[in-house]
Amino acid sequence: MDEETSLPSAPMLAWIRNDLVLITEMIAMNRENAFEAMCARASDENWCWKIFCGTCRHAYFRCGFLELADGKHPDDEAWLSGRRRHHEMFRQLFDRSERALEEPGVQRAIAGVLADASIKQIASVCRRPDWLGYIGLGLFHTEPVEQIDRKLTNMWIPQLVLMLREDASSRKILQSIFDQPAGVLRWQDLGKLEMELLGQ
Repeated sequence: MDEETSLPSAPMLAWIRNDLVLITEMIAMNRENAFEAMCARASDENWCWKIFCGTCRHAYFRCGFLELADGKHPDDEAWLSGRRRHHEMFRQLFDRSERALEEPGVQRAIAGVLADASIKQIASVCRRPDWLGYIGLGLFHTEPVEQIDRKLTNMWIPQLVLMLREDASSRKILQSIFDQPAGVLRWQDLGKLEMELLGQ
């Protein structure tokens, strides 16, 4: 081969690989949190967020949480949850979602994604009161491990407090949960905050 068409040397290939890894990491760091992106899609597509829905059992969210646990992002080509790939989602995810969502490892993986989400960002791009229902579903599906880990309790309560007026009585409820060593933020607690959170 002549000089113009020769392949890169081994050191050059290593440098290129390192650069690609860094670029990939930088893109991942700048990418919207996967739960935030899922909530935005849920709002756009009007997903059901009723915990005990007797019709669809909040199917899009159930499958979406499973995809979050698998490390997928709604911007990925492989993402199935939602109206766009409804039939594929039901074929590949829905039947196994119920059992899978009961597994502690899956719940911890979901909680890891949710803990990094900005509730303020979710509230700013999603419909009211839907966004509160979305985070309620997150708490519902991670409740067993949350009682042990308190990951969402520690990450979400300070965010919720900052979203409330300084004189809001709900601040005391959240502070009490946060201060108790065994205190856990539960989906039912959001009902107590709803009026003050959404009425602003």
